[in-house]
Amino acid sequence: MVRVQLYLYDLSQGMARQMSPMLLGREIEGIWHSGVVVYDREYFYGGGIQSARPGMTVAGRPLRIIDLGETSVPPDLLNEFLREVSHRFTPETYNLFRHNCNTFANELSLFLTGSPIPSYITGLPDEVLSTPMGASLIPLIEGFERSLRAEGGGNGFVPWQESQQASVAPVAQPSGGAGPKSPVAAAPTSPVTAAEPTDSCPVRPDPFPNKHLQHINTGSAPLTSVDKNASTFLTQITPLLREPEKAAMAKLVAALNDGSQGPPPDCIAIFARLITETPAKKAFSVLALFRLAMHVRPLAEVVLKRNQGLILQMLERTMSEASDAPMSVQIMALCALSNVLAHGSVSHDLALNPHIIEYATRAVRSKMNPVRMMGATVMYNCALQLHYDSADAQDRDDVSVQMISALHEALVTESDGPSRYRMLLALGHLVFFMGHEGVMLLSALEFNADAFREPANAAAVAQDIQALLADNDG
Repeated sequence: MVRVQLYLYDLSQGMARQMSPMLLGREIEGIWHSGVVVYDREYFYGGGIQSARPGMTVAGRPLRIIDLGETSVPPDLLNEFLREVSHRFTPETYNLFRHNCNTFANELSLFLTGSPIPSYITGLPDEVLSTPMGASLIPLIEGFERSLRAEGGGNGFVPWQESQQASVAPVAQPSGGAGPKSPVAAAPTSPVTAAEPTDSCPVRPDPFPNKHLQHINTGSAPLTSVDKNASTFLTQITPLLREPEKAAMAKLVAALNDGSQGPPPDCIAIFARLITETPAKKAFSVLALFRLAMHVRPLAEVVLKRNQGLILQMLERTMSEASDAPMSVQIMALCALSNVLAHGSVSHDLALNPHIIEYATRAVRSKMNPVRMMGATVMYNCALQLHYDSADAQDRDDVSVQMISALHEALVTESDGPSRYRMLLALGHLVFFMGHEGVMLLSALEFNADAFREPANAAAVAQDIQALLADNDG
């Protein structure tokens, strides 16, 4: 575990405390600027996301150093997170009162520790603007902020750049389109898809054989999450292991690293204990390693055929309303779920489980962009399972309707490009595999592809969906 701190600066250098009683009728302690310090770097938002040696920004020495807690998020996943949010924290999106350095620090703290920064920092704009004379301080604050952002290239801090050592691979695009990077990494070398003959379960006929869609088809591959950090995660969870369990987990990591031996199935029982006993706030490394195990089909089959309750328990502990799991833990739980749903027809029953759909729906409604994106990824992998011929067509249609409705509702307000792309990808495949009933449902919901012109990959998927809906004309 690594310590996470908040460096807090008063941009007014004491002037706010002196002037605010006269101007506002109440004392304002400071004009706050903050940066999050982790792994010996200070991350902050000014002219985009930037980093510096701790305490070496133009804001001077921190007035306070606040302990935010600890994190087990490794540097490469931190880089992934920063990459994901960087398009939302640019010079153009900066807003003095609504989208500023403290907004970024709060979001990063939630990701790393599950805890927000103190409310007196994020609540300062409302406190100032709620006073009759609050507007009189705006030019002063803007001056301090402009000077901070104008120094973007000096004094030892630079625009944030991801580590060259990051090992999380780009997203595998099911249809070959260029897309964003994310915690969901490249699909298996030979992904098990609905089109592969290796599954004994029969597949349903192509519902639209005369449609030629670029991004939606029966051969789309599932999205999975993989990296090369198994050894790191094992080191982090070793204190949680009982002595007899250490050998089995070492064999698992060896199998994940080089495939020189088969993965030991007894590691699933160890994961079951760890997931049950580890507090959700501290479960990141456990779930990160479990996610890698679920990428291995023989291990995933043990869970899918004998212990699906383990997946539901993982989601209950991390994604329920009562959970205190931080964003990073929620993401790892959803990554593990996306992996276990990626193994062809053996994943079919889990994909149609109403509880899985409930948690995925909760994820796409989250206030946190990366969680929404991962919820859409889970729904996309569930959608691919609809190509298999289900014994209970009613169950298949019920979950399809639920997911289509949830995604359409989420897309109405979704402004994050990567999340929008994943949601459209899931929506398109759900409608496609549901067939004419799916087309009728989405037409009734008045889907409009013209509402999704950015980013380009999302717009392309939206046009494919619109082409499907054209089947309902006349």
